[in-house]
Amino acid sequence: MAEQLKSSKKQSRTLKWFAPRWSAARGLKKITPILFGGKPILRIVSMSGVIGAVLCLFTKLAFPQIPLAFFWKILFVIPAVFAYLGVLILMIFLIPGWVKVTTTYISDSTGQSGWRVNLSDIESSKLIIYSPIHIVLIIRAKGKVHNIAVPPTTDLDLLLSLLKTTVVLDKQKQFKTARAFMTPLDDFEK
Repeated sequence: MAEQLKSSKKQSRTLKWFAPRWSAARGLKKITPILFGGKPILRIVSMSGVIGAVLCLFTKLAFPQIPLAFFWKILFVIPAVFAYLGVLILMIFLIPGWVKVTTTYISDSTGQSGWRVNLSDIESSKLIIYSPIHIVLIIRAKGKVHNIAVPPTTDLDLLLSLLKTTVVLDKQKQFKTARAFMTPLDDFEK
């Protein structure tokens, strides 16, 4: 029974993996200052305050008998929106994306979004190895470029056999040299 199970797994020729944490961190690094930086929050709060005051003024002028005592609750809306965005970003980081490569298609799903590309639609693909734990698969299909993070536990031989036209680039030496320039100053003082 166990031998039949092993042989069926070999014949399935399907790869599945969760995206490594570093793949989500790269996107979060770009979006976090845009959403949670000092200037964007100041702009959003000030514009919301101005628009809210103008709406209150015109509402009171148009309908003088309407009580506006409940409008103070609107002040909680802005922090609630930022808290909601923070929870979404945290979930993106904590729940990794799911990648599936079969003999007919590649799919990637992260949260509420995802994409699927047939292998016949792939124009080009590259497997770039920066280090043993930092491997990226770049696929160009239908004019779009998809970057997929590949964990080190993935069977690269099977991946390359599924994606027959994949070019493999070994950038480990360049990556190591670039990382050497990023060492803290304390290391240079020794």
